[in-house]
Amino acid sequence: MVGRGAAQRIQSRIHGGDVNAHLAFAALIAAGCTTSEQGLELPQALEGNAYESDAEKLPQTLREALEALEQGTIARAALGDDVVDHSLKYARTEQRLFAEVRTSYERKRLFERG
Repeated sequence: MVGRGAAQRIQSRIHGGDVNAHLAFAALIAAGCTTSEQGLELPQALEGNAYESDAEKLPQTLREALEALEQGTIARAALGDDVVDHSLKYARTEQRLFAEVRTSYERKRLFERG
């Protein structure tokens, strides 16, 4: 929530040009609805530097995000099996392709050790 009085509003910043805005907003709405329907409590508002806080962190890697999506139930309930299964398949392909690439750092570091 940002602003005050009549100017108070919900602000959502979706980063990255590769984000499907419609799917991202659907996920945000689903999260809000689930929180409300299940009577879940929101965590304390975070003030200060999120990177230096003790707040629960979002997945840091694609692999961690894949695991969270696989284990979760909210996305399947809100978006459907087809959307979630397609997203998982696409992300697994991206993870596999990324894992096959050798970076200049790896080449240099492994060469130095060899």
